[in-house]
Order: sequence, then structure tokens, then C-alpha cells
Amino acid sequence: MFAQHRINTFEQKRTTLLNIVFSLFLFIPTLLLAQPQITHGPVVGAVTESSARIVVRLSNQASVQFQLASDAAFGNPISSSTTVAEADSDFFAIVSVMGLQADTRYFYRAVIDGAPQATAGSFRTFPPPGAASTFMFAFGACQQAFSDPGSNIGRVWPLIVQDQPRFFLQVGDWSYPDTTKNFSIDYSRVQSNYRSKYAPDYPMSELFKIAPIDYVYDDHDFSEDNADRLSPGAANAVRGYRAMFPHYPLANASNGIWHKFSFGNADFFIVDNRSQRAPNDEAFQRSAERHLLFRPDSAHLILQANPGIDGELQMDWLIRELKESTATWKFIGSGTAFNPTFFRTVIEYALYLESAGFQLPISLSSIAKAAADGWAGFPASVARLVKAVSESGVENIIWLSGDTHTGAIDDGSNSIFPEVMAGGLDRSNSRILALADLFGVSAWNQGGQNSETNNFNSHYGRITVFGEDSVRMELVDEYGALLARYTHLPGNRISPVRLVAAPPIINLGEVAIGEASRDALLLFNVAADDAVISDISSSDPQFSVSLREARLAAMDTALVIEVRFAPQQTGEFNARLVIESNDPNSPTEIALSGRGLFVATGIADAADTPPQSFALLQNYPNPFNAGTRIDYVLPRAALLKLTIYNDAGQQIRSYAIPQQPPGSHSIAWDGLDSAGRMVPSGMYVYRLEARTTAGEMLFANSKKMLLLK
Repeated sequence: MFAQHRINTFEQKRTTLLNIVFSLFLFIPTLLLAQPQITHGPVVGAVTESSARIVVRLSNQASVQFQLASDAAFGNPISSSTTVAEADSDFFAIVSVMGLQADTRYFYRAVIDGAPQATAGSFRTFPPPGAASTFMFAFGACQQAFSDPGSNIGRVWPLIVQDQPRFFLQVGDWSYPDTTKNFSIDYSRVQSNYRSKYAPDYPMSELFKIAPIDYVYDDHDFSEDNADRLSPGAANAVRGYRAMFPHYPLANASNGIWHKFSFGNADFFIVDNRSQRAPNDEAFQRSAERHLLFRPDSAHLILQANPGIDGELQMDWLIRELKESTATWKFIGSGTAFNPTFFRTVIEYALYLESAGFQLPISLSSIAKAAADGWAGFPASVARLVKAVSESGVENIIWLSGDTHTGAIDDGSNSIFPEVMAGGLDRSNSRILALADLFGVSAWNQGGQNSETNNFNSHYGRITVFGEDSVRMELVDEYGALLARYTHLPGNRISPVRLVAAPPIINLGEVAIGEASRDALLLFNVAADDAVISDISSSDPQFSVSLREARLAAMDTALVIEVRFAPQQTGEFNARLVIESNDPNSPTEIALSGRGLFVATGIADAADTPPQSFALLQNYPNPFNAGTRIDYVLPRAALLKLTIYNDAGQQIRSYAIPQQPPGSHSIAWDGLDSAGRMVPSGMYVYRLEARTTAGEMLFANSKKMLLLK
């Protein structure tokens, strides 16, 4: 009995012990999970020669600070301020650290509830303001759009990390939370958006470990597409930026996020294009015929459409800071592109074509409105900035922009200020430059993602400052290929006059002798001072214009003049329309072309004079969305081969055409490949070859066409 009692007691103790072990087994993971962990970040920003700010998000409430040291072992570390990550801030915390040495690499690690964590990364402080420095930084916009199958890949980021930039400037559309329209009405969605920005499983997180970040939102990460100061949730967008991004001091923190920082002998002015702009639609009116017209007034402003806010207005701030800057180089970072020559041409010409009955598979009005979302849609703002910079003699301003889902560089001949547009970090390309090429509109003279390069990959901007000597601007695609490069020298001052003529190429078609065809030329001024046109003349008297002199103010609507072709003989004719003005780029030249035809008037004239030369004409319509017609002219009988290639140079369709007599001919392409399958949207090349029956080549030429669905 006693032995049995001992056995029972032992079993009870063993059971109790097992229950304790089992309870501990269940409790320890819970205890570990309750320990605060880093879920997002850390991300370093607001770096100067002696300070920085760091943002981090924790799993639950805890105190947090950071230790920084110039050696990886954290000997004699410098400590940041301490703060508490709390639930009402979604456990985001921002700390500041002071007392750093200039131009020094610092390793950093979090200290959570007094416990040091693993080393998170490192960065270098900036050199003192004014010190001539050679350095490279990277920038770009538009990434992490979950509705875009060409996004959320992030191939650019390992390349940027490999470049080891001193900092990265993100100029907007850092993720696309506006799939929920006006997402920022709900502040919890703003917090969710910042978690997306800092997502540890997206390749940009590797950049956070080696370089500081600066950032300004654009429309999609502010509130909604083409957002403005009246967008619901605008205040929450500003609030979220202040609470969850390690930003530089804001010039007017209650009303927007515009700010400035310096790196050696370069100053950076980052403008907020959304919080104070007028609504885009206010720039447009309807004519009596219900045609859409671009008619912005002097109150249609991009930086300060609300003059009633407290504190300094944004354009006043920008102009004052530019005038006061003593830096050699002055960079303006902007979510939207500046180049008023290109974008104003797109606006005016798209609306003109629509009023003339021209149709594309996409709405011409929507093209014009999209272009008006940038600075070109706000002529009064452009004029004021250009005039202030020109009159004060401020030099060496370089524009950095995004937004467009494509990339290009201009040396200032078209963009007024030299501009690098890097609008596709991780997005399907918009191909707007290639589309503009089809209409002869090309206002990015240093290259980019156009029909010539035929490269529409994701990309980033890479800028190298060589002290006081020069600035090299580059666009690099996601595979490391160089898309464009331009080196800018100091001493650059802008002109207050910029006359634009559109389109730059006018084909007046086939016209019978004794008759005439007409087309329109649009003239407008995209700068500040009046553009004075002293003469418009043609190099061939068969082409003429309805106006020889004009004066255009910056805010004037586009002046439409008639271009006339009245051939006096048969054949192909090419001429130059020369526009003399007070624009420093004068003369402006327009390429004209037309073909004179002889039309039989009776039996005696029945045998028309054959064409004098071979010609391959532009397909029509172009762009097209179903089928298109390709016309060509033969001066003699020939065997023909017409071949169509895709943008990778692969043959997709070929036509062997039996011998045809002299004259005009055409062939229709239905958009199908040789297997009868519909080809995808994109750029295509068609090539015509003419040979004798013996195989001798008589003629060969190629042209491009655009299929849009």
C-alpha cells in the first residue's frame, strides 16, 4: 500500500512537471512574440554635414533610439534622441541624431527598450555647404503599382545599390495606393502606404542599408490621379509625410512639404506640386462648337493657387531661395516634368487635331489633359519662374522630374532649364515620346526612350557632380544599358523668350496642279517675355503662309496660321519654313513637303506623266488600332517586297507583290502576323524593296508605324 502511494505521488509530480514544461513551451513563443521587433526600415533621411534623421516601425510599443559609430564595432557610439513607438502612430518612430562629423561613414543600429539590435546599415554624412565636391546621386519616380504587371519587379534597385550613390531622391508616385480613390481621406490608409514604401521584401529595401533617401510625393501617393489642393485627404498626406518620413525641415510644414538641402557646392530645392496647385480642369474651356480649348488664366498656378495660407507661399520661397543660393549647382526636384516646349506642344496640337476631326484609338482630349498635369499646364507659373531667374541672373539650374512613366534628357534648348526626366523606376513605359515622334514632335534633344532607341525598360536617373567643373546626367535602364547622357557646363543662363512652332513637320499631301491644300501651324510662347516674330518665309514659293509677323505674350493662346501648298509642276517637293524672332534659338524651321500631280482634263491628256521617282509614304491612319494603308509610288515597273518587323527587328509579315506598272499603289495591313494572329500594340517598321525582274535593287526604304489598341 505504501509502495503504491509512492508510485501515485511520483506520477502526480511527473504530471505536474510535464504540465509546467508544456505551459512554458506555449508561453515562451508568446513571450518572444511580445518582444518588440523591427518590421519596416530603418530608413535614413535629412542628412547634413552634422546630422541625420532615422525612421523605423516596430511590431508593438517600445522606446527606440539609434546608436551611430564610425566603426562597425560601435566603439564610442553617438546616440540619437529617444522616442516611443506607439499604437496611434502605427508604431512608427522618427529620431534625430546630432554631432556627426562631415563626410564620414557611420554605421547605425537600433536600441529598443535599452537592448542594442544588429547593425542595420551605414551612410555617409554630407560635406559642408559650399565645399566643391565630386559625388554621384540617383533619382527617379513611379514604382510599386500593383495593378501594373510591369511593376513590382524592382530590377533597377540592385544596379542603384551597385552604383553606391551618396543619396537617392524619390520624386513621387512611390507606390500607388489610390486604387482606393482619395485614399488619404482615411489616415490608416496613409499609414498602410508608408508600410508599403518600406516593405522589407521589395528590392528597394537594400538601398536603405547603404544610402539616405529624400522624397516628395506626386499625385498617386498624395490622394488621387492628377490631385490638387482641393483633393480630399490632402491634409492627411502632409500629416503622414511629417509623421512617417525622415524629412528635412519643411519651409511651411502646415501647408505642404517643399524643402531644401545642400550637398557641398550643390543646393537642392524640392517642390510640392500637389498641395497648393489649382485643379487641372480649370485650364480648359469649351468653344461654341464644343471643342476643348486650353485657356488657363493668371490665377491658374501650380505652386501657390491658394494665396490665403499662413506663412511663405511656395513660389515666393523657391524664387527667394534660388536668388539667395551661392551654390555652383542648383537642382530643382519636381514630381511633374517641366519641359514646356514638349508638353505645351502636346496640349495645343492634340486639341487642334481633335477640333479638325482627327481621331486616335485614345482620346486626344485625354492626351492634352494628361500633358497639362505638368508645369506646361500652368503657363503663369512657368512665366513667373523664368522671368525671375532670367532677371536675377541665377545660373546653373538643373531640373529633375518624374511622373511620365518614361525617361528623357534635354539640354535646356527645349526645356529652358536642362532637365532629366526619370519617370519609370518600376512601371510599364507610357511610350509618349515614341507616340510624339510619329507627329514629328521631338523636344528632348539629348535622347531618351523614343522610337530611335526603342528601349522602353524601367530606368533611373544617375547624376554626377564634378565639383565646379560640370554635371553629367544619365539615364540607365534596368539591365544597365545607357539610354541617354549629357554633360552640362557651368555659366548657363536662361532666356526669357521661347517661341514654339508645332508641328515641326507638315506634309500637305498630293495636290493637283492648279489647286491648293492647306494645313495649320501653331505658334505659342512658353517662357516669360513677349516673343516677337519678325518674318515667316518659305524656301520654295509653292509653299506660303497667311501671316508674316506677330507678337505673342507668354499667356497668349496658340496662334494658328495657315500653311498653303499650290504646286506649279508635278513631283515631290520639300521646303523649309523659316521663322525669324527674338528667341535666342531663332530661326525656327519647319519641314514642309507635298506632291504635285497632273490631272488629265481630256482625251488628249489621258496619258498622265509617270512619277519621277520611287517613294514610300507614311501609312494612314497612324497610329491605328485595326488596319492601316501603306502607299507607295513607282516611276517604272518593278517587282516589290513589303516586309513588316516588330520593334525587336523580327519579321512578322511579308508581302511578295508581282510586277506593278508605274504610278501610285497601296497595300492594306490588317494587323495580323504571317500565322493570322493579331499582333500586340507597339511600334512596327515597314520596309519596301523594288527590284528588276533580274533581281537588281532599284529602291529600298523603311518607315515606322504605331499600333494602339
